[in-house]
Amino acid sequence: MKYMKNTSAIKLLLVLILSLGSQLAISQTFSNSTSQAWDSWNSSNAWATALSRTITVSGLSTSLSSAGTVLQQVNLTLGDATHTGLNLSTYAIRIKSPSGTIINIAASGGFSATSVQNVAIKYRDDALLLTPSSSSQEPFDIGYYRVTTSGSFANVNGENPNGSWTMEIAENTSTEIAFSKIELVFGTAFSYTNITATTSNDACSAPQCMSTETILKATISGYSGNSSNDPNVNTPWPGGCQWNASKDNSGWFYFKANATTAKITISGVSAAIQTLVVNNTNACTAGSQTVPTGGCPRDAVNDTYTSARYTSTAGSANNQQLNLSGLTIGNEYRLIIDGSSGAISSLYIEMTGNVKSCIVVLGVDIVAFDGVVGNRLFWKTSNEINCDYYILERSVNGIDWEVLTKLPGQGTYSGESTYEYDDVFYQKNVLNYYRLTEVDYDGKKNIYHDKIKALDNRDGNQSNQIIRTINYLGQDVDITTPGVLLIQYSDGTVKKIMN
Repeated sequence: MKYMKNTSAIKLLLVLILSLGSQLAISQTFSNSTSQAWDSWNSSNAWATALSRTITVSGLSTSLSSAGTVLQQVNLTLGDATHTGLNLSTYAIRIKSPSGTIINIAASGGFSATSVQNVAIKYRDDALLLTPSSSSQEPFDIGYYRVTTSGSFANVNGENPNGSWTMEIAENTSTEIAFSKIELVFGTAFSYTNITATTSNDACSAPQCMSTETILKATISGYSGNSSNDPNVNTPWPGGCQWNASKDNSGWFYFKANATTAKITISGVSAAIQTLVVNNTNACTAGSQTVPTGGCPRDAVNDTYTSARYTSTAGSANNQQLNLSGLTIGNEYRLIIDGSSGAISSLYIEMTGNVKSCIVVLGVDIVAFDGVVGNRLFWKTSNEINCDYYILERSVNGIDWEVLTKLPGQGTYSGESTYEYDDVFYQKNVLNYYRLTEVDYDGKKNIYHDKIKALDNRDGNQSNQIIRTINYLGQDVDITTPGVLLIQYSDGTVKKIMN
């Protein structure tokens, strides 16, 4: 790769690196915990007299950007230990940036809870999430809920986040809930793997990998019953876990433990689902699976709603969590999600804890992965072992990926093989990124993060060239280098990608 000498551009890149450096691994949280007692405030249903709190933000980069620091999450804590039965259905909640941009967290009527004591809710702006819908979700602390309008956190991109933010609550009730805390969380944009358009993990033998590197967007639409593999139902497991009444439409996921504890949250649940974690030993033999501590959704450590919501016959239509402990380091575990009576739900699955990366080395040597504006993608292999098929994905931001096609592999073959695909529906006027994944006959997947291809489809910029690529340490690297990279183009623009 050839680089052009450009002192001002180099300085700009280094400034970007310095502003991103402390943000890459750790989110930063800013809060106001000045409490307000129960029934000691009254907004009279007007913003002018709303309960208001100021959150001071400092030390962040001077411009929010999807390629750098973004507003990730808003956390809100309300209620106290003694006052129950409060009606929040008229509550409207919003935050205002130092530049005056308003983001509606909850619209009046959007917090449909009419008998509540405590709220400890975490808001994100992803479209797959749902707004809180009933008092049965109290205290709303499992998983995540959506703000009024999906994608609205991006409304403050381009603004300087440092300064005074304001939270306001307006309502039309006779008795107001106590206020405890508001938190704003900033950091790099979340990375997502979107498999909602596929059913490739519709079997125990082909589970979808989970890790802390990316949030899974999934569904169980179009999945089969997998009756020969699903864990036994109706008969209580050791410890009394009775997770499911019938085998309907199961999705399979897996992770490998690098520590003795891990946590899985499933948000965006719109219909009753049944979940279970089993040890991978004999995972695909019904009746032979074992459940780790915390792998049963009915465990008290998991079903922490004010009133238990999970039943052995119908599962739960609320967000769910699995707090796992006593895991064996190095062992693989499987998560099964089944729709109650075939119910279909979207799934926003996040994993926390120390688990093995989903990037694995399989028996395929990729000689080349390239493309030309048009958009034709092609790749060549020199060796394939146990290769079932390839998945080609596209993204316009290097974070959210959609599946374009699956092409069959060569199984086990020692010669050269070539593949190509024409993306005739590529998005215009943007940079289109392409990613390749290989899946073997055992269902294990290898995402080739080091071979992401970018094609420039911006009008008038077809000749735009990459002139420099650096990592977050400011070192010149090849575009295929794993990790977070900053790419400088000949038109002066800078793009952040994650390989």
